[in-house]
Amino acid sequence: MKKILVVDDDPRIRETFQYVLSTSGYESITVANITHAEQVLLTQPVHMVVSDLNLGDDESGLTLLKAIRKTNDTIPVIIFSGSLTPQNEAQLKEARANELLDKGSGIIPVMEKIGSLMAGLV
Repeated sequence: MKKILVVDDDPRIRETFQYVLSTSGYESITVANITHAEQVLLTQPVHMVVSDLNLGDDESGLTLLKAIRKTNDTIPVIIFSGSLTPQNEAQLKEARANELLDKGSGIIPVMEKIGSLMAGLV
């Protein structure tokens, strides 16, 4: 079973992802911050990361993405946010995010991207 790490400071978002991913046949690990995400990435095999851009407490999905890319250039990373700007979109693309999605679009576009990226991992 493919394992997806979800990083979001909002517990409702984490719960939603956990439910939808499990009913879609994925195993999920949900965490609220970069510290916990890095611990998971160091201790468990993860096939994909889905992260909010704005993680609260001055943490950013961009920071997490850069940390991931220092050690793993192949794991798919999806960044979603309710506040994507041209500036942070450019920064995320430069840091090699696989997908950038608007949080306001709901979970269906995220699940579609997860499916298409996971299909490429087979």
